[in-house]
Amino acid sequence: MSLLSLMIIVFTSCQEDNSIDQEIPDNNIDEDSDGYYEYTMFVDEDNDFYGTGNPQIIETSEIIISNENYPEGYSLFDGDCDDTNPSVNPEAIEIAANSVDENCDQEIEPGEFPFSVGNKWYYEGGSWITNHAESEGYDYIVLRESIEELIIDNQRHFRIKEIQIIEGQEDVVIYHTFKSEFWISDFSYLENEIIFDDEVTTYVKDGSFGRVSNKEAFSSEFGRLNYFYSYDDDLTYSVNSYYLKGCIINGVSYGDTSAIE
Repeated sequence: MSLLSLMIIVFTSCQEDNSIDQEIPDNNIDEDSDGYYEYTMFVDEDNDFYGTGNPQIIETSEIIISNENYPEGYSLFDGDCDDTNPSVNPEAIEIAANSVDENCDQEIEPGEFPFSVGNKWYYEGGSWITNHAESEGYDYIVLRESIEELIIDNQRHFRIKEIQIIEGQEDVVIYHTFKSEFWISDFSYLENEIIFDDEVTTYVKDGSFGRVSNKEAFSSEFGRLNYFYSYDDDLTYSVNSYYLKGCIINGVSYGDTSAIE
């Protein structure tokens, strides 16, 4: 074999070894010099920077530096457990008691009422019966105090002492036991209200039906906020209701606490 033939064989072999390079995803290098980079990405329908489903190789004309230049509808990260809701992804803040797993950790957080031992509540209300001729009734106050923590069936409960005071006299003393945890499914609907200058989410139980109206509202910050019951039988209309005037929660006073300090 001549020297020229050997040179041609070596040159041809080198040409074959240096053909167009294979593109390697996720290394920020454009191996095949076509002006595009390849990345392993996931479909992100709600554009919250977390996707779901099977990974796909996506081409982009620029190097991905952060989520600000992701291709539209895609993300480098998966783990989104609800890709139709941008408030749900692995970095979202979990909201208690709403039956939604915001941070996709496969756990739903319950809410918790402020029943710590020593917390107190002061309510004002009244009870009236009205017929076509006259109306009679009385005003009263309700004082509540969390006095004991209990563990029942591995759940925290609190014993609440309640005193009704009518015309300055203690009329009824009742002890209630409540679970500290609650779920949104325990209530009929949610509202936002201003309570003691704070905007809070109120959880409303509405048991109204026919001639009976029975509603009460709670919040995780202040516990029970109000209670309302009425009955109308065409001849008489009776009402029993009270609302929160003030409370002491974990040593902090809210509203009027003159009756519980």
